[in-house]
Amino acid sequence: MTDPTFTTFFAHFFVGEPNGTFISFDPNDVMTSFNLPYNPPANLSINPIGDTSGWYIGSDNNYHGFLRYHTGVVISAAQFDPGGASAQFTLAFGLNPSDATVGQGINPVDHGYHGWVRDAKGNFSFFDPPTGSFPYPGGPVAINPAGVITGSFSDSAGTHGFIRSP
Repeated sequence: MTDPTFTTFFAHFFVGEPNGTFISFDPNDVMTSFNLPYNPPANLSINPIGDTSGWYIGSDNNYHGFLRYHTGVVISAAQFDPGGASAQFTLAFGLNPSDATVGQGINPVDHGYHGWVRDAKGNFSFFDPPTGSFPYPGGPVAINPAGVITGSFSDSAGTHGFIRSP
């Protein structure tokens, strides 16, 4: 009997087009085969022009963020993650119309776990909640056109929502 806890899956990303067709894509170093109970890759956010963002497990077994433009160009680990391809843990959750992305992960400078916002030019700004820490799943999950970020954090009193202004 096969242990259902460690079933092998093959994953690919896709985006639906307005005409009803689907386009499949993979970041260039994605590990498309993975075993549960590990988290599968996720295409989590889409903006009004069809750019998408999310995260995947790379061939190095680390989590990496990506941004796929509606034109088909995919920006993955080496260009997307803080610290480039050597990044150890980057989860991208939210994307706004300007291609600013939010998520959480390890800062390559202090090696701490923080929330982040990545602007359309690829510059990262790291931040922490007022108290406590960002949970997984949780942390910064959405960003609106004005750059306001929402999400959740945890402290000794429980889990709370937050709003972060630019």
